[in-house]
Amino acid sequence: MSSDVLVAAVEGVWVIIALFTMYRALDLRRVLVDRPYRTRALWTAIGASSVVSFFFAAYIDSVFGDTPTTMEGVVAEGVVWGFTFIALYGWVAVNVNVAIAADFFHRDVLLWKKGGGIAALVVVFLAYALASLPPWWFSPSESAIGSDIVTVLFALAALYAAVALAVTYRRIADRRIKTYTMWVLLSILGVLLLIVSPSVLIPVPAVIWIYCMYRSVGSLAIRTRNLGQ
Repeated sequence: MSSDVLVAAVEGVWVIIALFTMYRALDLRRVLVDRPYRTRALWTAIGASSVVSFFFAAYIDSVFGDTPTTMEGVVAEGVVWGFTFIALYGWVAVNVNVAIAADFFHRDVLLWKKGGGIAALVVVFLAYALASLPPWWFSPSESAIGSDIVTVLFALAALYAAVALAVTYRRIADRRIKTYTMWVLLSILGVLLLIVSPSVLIPVPAVIWIYCMYRSVGSLAIRTRNLGQ
């Protein structure tokens, strides 16, 4: 019982930090002048919202079961997990696009602008579509394989975007954007670790994820310090 209370307390703190990150990012967006910073602030808020939806999705799983047996459960889990997937990938993809734009020569990386980014988005939607199929269409063994496939597809799309962002990071001259991008990269690392970690170790990548996302908002705040004076 005490361990359950501790887990609930940690999750509560995590959600509070995520909500504060969302508020801070949207508040900063109001005073940011440069469009790239405004775009990053908006999608940082959306990315932080995926932290909240992740916990809400876990709660929905506890209500309907990891494998829902009713149409209501399939729809509820499909909507919540779908938002989490798409919000996470959108946050990563937008940061790649802005990072490429921040490169003085606007050089492409890993064919991202030539269709790689769109292909990765298609993979995310494919993973979402597979995860949303009614489980009673498949046998237990097929459902287990399908779950592994969904995890791999999303992890590959996120990893591809993360590598593209890492390469672009080295080309950025603006130190402020570079610092922000560093924290985004570390946040993505936390997400990838969260996907592959066993349940016992999930708090570790969870802390990395939300802490680095919070620091990314702080790095954007540097750009507005003079505006607040």
